[in-house]
Amino acid sequence: MIKYPVDSTHYPCCNAIGRHAPDCQPADPAAAALELIVQVPCMLTAPDDVSRVRKAWQDFAGVLDLEGAFSGMTWHDAKHAATAVAFVGANYDEPDVELRRRAALVRDGRDGMAWDDPVAMSQALAIVAKVLGL
Repeated sequence: MIKYPVDSTHYPCCNAIGRHAPDCQPADPAAAALELIVQVPCMLTAPDDVSRVRKAWQDFAGVLDLEGAFSGMTWHDAKHAATAVAFVGANYDEPDVELRRRAALVRDGRDGMAWDDPVAMSQALAIVAKVLGL
């Protein structure tokens, strides 16, 4: 049994293995963001729990995909949104509340970030918060 599972996914967009290269611009930023939402919590999980955690986050990512949470976003915005979602989801007792707060900061231009599309960023965080609050 492999103690530390290895992700051998090949990403032809940047010819990388396991994850996108830092300078990669995936052809489908929404799909890449959903992959990131699954990968980040798995990286932070004890090896014995990775399968369970991966399944839970894959199910969650599937719902976000159906909701179009990251549709139409640039990779710059989508990867930051996905990272925030994974971080907040793994570290906050009420992640929906925190993501609504962050969505409002983005919407009001008070988050101190330079987004390609602040409206899309705010909407993405709000959609994720809505899904989490169901």
